[in-house]
Amino acid sequence: MLRDVTRATEARVKPQSKGLIRAIGMGSGIVAGAASGDDPIERLGQAVGGGILGSQLVRVVQSPRYRLASAQLKNKLAEVLMSGKRSRIELAVGRLAAATGVQAVK
Repeated sequence: MLRDVTRATEARVKPQSKGLIRAIGMGSGIVAGAASGDDPIERLGQAVGGGILGSQLVRVVQSPRYRLASAQLKNKLAEVLMSGKRSRIELAVGRLAAATGVQAVK
């Protein structure tokens, strides 16, 4: 009985998790982007770009090919993310998206 309830819960929650994680990634990107920039217009642009980049990063990391990537590659991605340099992050995420076959965010 408990096993049936657990399986039913997993089946119900699993389809929701990817969308939720992507939304969190996009939200994080928006917040990070909005925190940078000198004026409101620049912050708005950074927020939009950050949201797209955050969503793209989540799609890359959830892809089956990324799961097979080496620890060195994942460590390099972590280093780039920790650098906080947007141009480096965009380049790294773009390259990973191309390598993993993830399509651009629409």
